Amino acid sequence: MAAGMPKATTVKEYLDSQPKEVRAAFERIRRIVKKVAPEATERISYGMPTFFVEKALFGYAAHAEHCSIFPWSGLTLKAFRDELKDFSTSAGTVRYTPDHQIPPKLLERIVTARLHEIRSGMTRNDVKRSANALPDGLSAPAQRALSAARIMSLKDLRQWREADVAALHGLGPKTLTALRAALKSAGMSYRK
Repeated sequence: MAAGMPKATTVKEYLDSQPKEVRAAFERIRRIVKKVAPEATERISYGMPTFFVEKALFGYAAHAEHCSIFPWSGLTLKAFRDELKDFSTSAGTVRYTPDHQIPPKLLERIVTARLHEIRSGMTRNDVKRSANALPDGLSAPAQRALSAARIMSLKDLRQWREADVAALHGLGPKTLTALRAALKSAGMSYRK
């Protein structure tokens, strides 16, 4: 990893100064952030590339022995503490190496949660709920059925067998497909 390099003044300079495997890991991060927040701008802040949407959304940096991501929020990272157990973390940082990267879907969910936090002034509990929220756009009957069954989050949903969820009145094929996809995206599944 790059260390002791002169400080870059542009993102391009920063990326060009990194070894190939670090640069590839950073390009992967950049694609994910741009997918979640296409309106984000990127510039050097605190000596590292940082995306901004209203304020700092997400940064990344190379160090002598590892790379780091910075969601600029301890609230966001607390919501993902269990899923990040294989990585070294601190209040607002996750450390990784190019050969042990954060899974893309998890990274996408972290960026999404941080974006929601910025846009809504969320509290710690709101951030935690957002990270495990049921998918948007469910029909009113589906929302009522899930609520009546006390399924308020993906963590609740994963305690159910898929056949039992499908048997709830008000859930159609479209809702079941959306729930299955949300679980998969979160690295979860129905109970067997």
